[in-house]
Amino acid sequence: MIETNIHIVNGGARLSVQTRCAQLVAQQTTPELLQRACNALQRRGLAAVPSGEPSKILVLAEEPVAALTLEEENWCGALRDSGHTRQLEFTNPIDALLLSQLFERCLLVEIKKRTNFWILDSQRIWYEREPFQAEKGFAAYRRYEVGTLPIEDVGVALIVDVSTAFYTLSTIADFFRNDRRELRKQFEMLSQRQKGQKATLLYDLHKTKHKCYFESFVPGITCATTGQLRIRDQDYSSLQQYYLRQHHLQIGAKDPVARVSFPGIAHPQPVDARLLRLRVMNESLPEPLNQVDKITPADRRWLIEGFFEKLGEHPLGQGNPEIDPGFWRPAPEMTEQIPPPDLIFGQLRYFRAPKQHTVADYKEHFRQRRSFLREAGCFHVPPTGVRSIQLVVPEAASDAMRTRLAEDIRDRLSKWTKKPIYVLEPLSYRSLSEDLSRIAQEVESGIVVFVFHDEEPAAYFTVANELKGNRLKRLTFRLLGERFRGLQRDEHFKYGGNGKTPLGVRSWNSFIDMCALDVLQQMGCVPWTFANSASYDARLAIDVGWDRRHYALSLLICRDDSPEPFFRLDTVVEHKADWKRETINEVHLQDKIVALFKAASRRGFQPLRSVLCLRDGRECGGELDAIYGARGELIEQQLLEKDARFDLVDFHKRSVKGVRLWEVTEAGDVCNVLEGRVLYVGRKTAFVANTGEATLRQGTTEPVMLLSRDDTIDMRLVCRAVSASSHLNWSSPGVAQRLPLEMKRTDEQLENKSAEEIRRTR
Repeated sequence: MIETNIHIVNGGARLSVQTRCAQLVAQQTTPELLQRACNALQRRGLAAVPSGEPSKILVLAEEPVAALTLEEENWCGALRDSGHTRQLEFTNPIDALLLSQLFERCLLVEIKKRTNFWILDSQRIWYEREPFQAEKGFAAYRRYEVGTLPIEDVGVALIVDVSTAFYTLSTIADFFRNDRRELRKQFEMLSQRQKGQKATLLYDLHKTKHKCYFESFVPGITCATTGQLRIRDQDYSSLQQYYLRQHHLQIGAKDPVARVSFPGIAHPQPVDARLLRLRVMNESLPEPLNQVDKITPADRRWLIEGFFEKLGEHPLGQGNPEIDPGFWRPAPEMTEQIPPPDLIFGQLRYFRAPKQHTVADYKEHFRQRRSFLREAGCFHVPPTGVRSIQLVVPEAASDAMRTRLAEDIRDRLSKWTKKPIYVLEPLSYRSLSEDLSRIAQEVESGIVVFVFHDEEPAAYFTVANELKGNRLKRLTFRLLGERFRGLQRDEHFKYGGNGKTPLGVRSWNSFIDMCALDVLQQMGCVPWTFANSASYDARLAIDVGWDRRHYALSLLICRDDSPEPFFRLDTVVEHKADWKRETINEVHLQDKIVALFKAASRRGFQPLRSVLCLRDGRECGGELDAIYGARGELIEQQLLEKDARFDLVDFHKRSVKGVRLWEVTEAGDVCNVLEGRVLYVGRKTAFVANTGEATLRQGTTEPVMLLSRDDTIDMRLVCRAVSASSHLNWSSPGVAQRLPLEMKRTDEQLENKSAEEIRRTR
């Protein structure tokens, strides 16, 4: 039985609630000001949302809303009860959305009243007061993300998800003490692992907490010697006086100062460095903590139940509707199990999907993909592609290590491509600063496997910049050394104590496979594809980077209507002029879409019959016009058929509302759903779990969310296409891939570009 992390508000699809209507009186009312007014009411314990009418707000209250004067830095207004009420009926789609928003506000009000949780940068994410585990200078905090969603014919869904955040126990002041150089080095290492972004900090003012970003430490300046400061139109003689007057904090006169940037504030601000702690990414955690964020479905279920126990009775507030007991289990017709697609490897050999939807059959199916690749070879190998690989290693690498690395990579690539592959004589270096220029002159191949002695991200981008024109595969000397020592330790044992290949040998083989698979893709090879077009001839992914400075387009074409299956994948990254907004310039977007399709066409190319366009997040501005404008231009250029289906769907890598799926067996066990499970919550919205019980070894599967642009789009076709493309998991054949390949490529390219830009400006 499929179960979710959702509770349904009593009343279900027949829910009906009366609200009070309030009027906002201001010089000019905008959607932003209406939201501010709702926030002001929420701080007073009332749930309120904009009604959709100018200046009108709906308040969940039985009595008239007391008059309220609203004053902020740049505006003022008055909120008054209008004397009218409005009945909201869930059967009305507009009312259903308003009810969903109101109950989310109710839940947020009650969390603040009844718990000691704290928030950081979102009203929807609440942290437990104390860490649930602390190890080796790091603290792990549980956090709960709440949301609501109207589900057609079901009711208002109340959603709670659980995640984990990590912070250092040391403050920024501790990291920058003059006599602790090792701590400063540790700070630099931890802060550089956050995908190229500035280090994220927790600014703890005891009563409130805020998120900010590290700019610099200010040596020689203390909270008492900052000089005069002007903050929010108030003058203070020093930072120490500001904390005393504004926050009633007794800050030491000698406390050191750091400069940080806050969202929405133009210039960096001085703050007490003892009030700052560093947010830590998972890959930087010590071993006792690096798996605690992997929450199993059973534990997630238990934690969410504990969350509601902390709220007590009437979690939406006294007098408001209750919630149904237990987690929502959708009706069977609301779910679908999409099977893996049949795959085609080299020599047009078919690898059939499992016949039964069982965990055992799916596990065996994924396990066999790598061996099938070895036997059949790649679906496509460029006839004029690169056939030689250059290896660059530190001088500290032994001859045995270099030789084994080169031979095993060559062996894998030769078997997969069915062609001779050459690994050139390895180049060695003592240090990048001394030898990189020489290496750049001696490199002969277009593909370079570079073993880094220095694991700092900056080293990678230095090498990538120096070796422009070459495709770079990065390995770290630390990991290579660990795997090689394990191989040497265990290789002379034919089998381990349990009859399996010894751990050291298995770890080495897996390490070589992952490395060689990345090189294989850089060679332009296609390891396998699906055997049919799976609903669409082409898939176009549109994505914007986290810093909004670049956007990426990825076009995957897979056709089965020609004498031989056709497959092509192209990805481009473009500079985005207006980085302050999410939206992409519509003229540029239309031109780039057309150019991408034209580049993919070749002699004998047949016009496409259908295209699925996935926009990561929600499109903004004139993007919709640009996408459909590109469609018309592609039809004119005979790249699309005149009546080609062109479906536009919003794609959310996270489900936005934090929806999770799991399965409860007849015996009462709780486990992940099987790969390919879909939950439909209406005609236009679906959640697709591309990972699942067969290959997800830790944690709970996190579905992606798909939202169609109109009612004419068949969401079942969309979900099948997204699921099929997720099976192009070329980098890790033995496990399921969460994102479809076209979206994974845009994500990877944007991440690389953003990190490269950050390093260049440092």
